[in-house]
Amino acid sequence: MRQFFFALFYFLFVLSNDTYSQDIYGKWLFLKEVHTYYIPETYIYEINEKSMVVSDFNEIVFSWTIDDIKSSSILVNGISMPYQIKDQNILSMKTMGKFKDKDTVLELNYLRLSPTMTSISRENIRQLKFDIYWDNELQKIEFDKSLEDELFHLEKYNNCNRIKLENIESTYFVSFFFDDQRKYSFPIKVATEEYLILLVPTNNPYEIKVFKNML
Repeated sequence: MRQFFFALFYFLFVLSNDTYSQDIYGKWLFLKEVHTYYIPETYIYEINEKSMVVSDFNEIVFSWTIDDIKSSSILVNGISMPYQIKDQNILSMKTMGKFKDKDTVLELNYLRLSPTMTSISRENIRQLKFDIYWDNELQKIEFDKSLEDELFHLEKYNNCNRIKLENIESTYFVSFFFDDQRKYSFPIKVATEEYLILLVPTNNPYEIKVFKNML
């Protein structure tokens, strides 16, 4: 009987740790504040049981070998990084880095990428136009159009010159390009012919609903 309870406890312990580790599997979008600067600007992390692959959207930048994943830490290339999953969709990971030329512990946050909920095709979404209030200013989202005459004011001192509809597998994005370089990508949570629900990927992500332009 004692052996039975020990075996049961061990099974539940392994199952619990395996469940925790599977929670971290998938694709994650690195979160940053608007007006911050990175090279490249958009990082996608894909985590599986063997590796962590980092890409600039669809182009792989580098990858690391995963040695082990536990319920609260991940061992990557011999370096242990504590992590926590908040509300099932936010991955918070701690790692060593530099801030103002000093070694420090950095807490980095990531948003889980989920398929866009939609019943319309990618091409149908691309052809639609939407109105968005950004910084108390009514602006227009129109995909794949040069914005030389009607610039989108996403930042105070820089203007977006092109907006594209992009996707990673079944997750769609509204991507904002500055000087033809992708700088921000907002995942689309829901897409209909009347509106989009966008996830603004700051350190505290929030949703905005943009409605179809009727003009």
